[in-house]
Amino acid sequence: MLRDPETLHPLLLPIYFEHMRRMRSAGLIPVPYFFWRSKKAQDLLYESGRTMPGRLLTYARGGQSWHNVERFGLPASLAYDLILVAVGGRDALPDDDAAWTIAGELGEGLGLTWGGRRRSLDMGHYQLDDRGELSLSRAMAGEDPKQEQQGGK
Repeated sequence: MLRDPETLHPLLLPIYFEHMRRMRSAGLIPVPYFFWRSKKAQDLLYESGRTMPGRLLTYARGGQSWHNVERFGLPASLAYDLILVAVGGRDALPDDDAAWTIAGELGEGLGLTWGGRRRSLDMGHYQLDDRGELSLSRAMAGEDPKQEQQGGK
């Protein structure tokens, strides 16, 4: 797994940096967690809580995640994950903390789809999928999100 924002899709990279800036301006402390990951790494995450000890981490197998997107054989993730840390502490905020809603709405304002709106909540997940109009299969086949989704100023 690569924890480098440079592994994000070129259309998502500036949105990610703006999202981070806006969250910090709102007094939040975002900590980037995941960007691109290989299909093999995705499969290992999928096995957590199933065939390996631990809790369930994902419902997506390798090739079924926005984190697995590549362009020309290079990482081009259309998703990133982050955690929010409590002010003055090292502990991640619980999923029911109001700060997650602020972070999520800031991301949505930039054209991202936020995992906090899913039936199976994923509060720290953001993806660039044309607000749900771009399917993962089309993204995996090389289709890019529309440029106008780069979000407001």
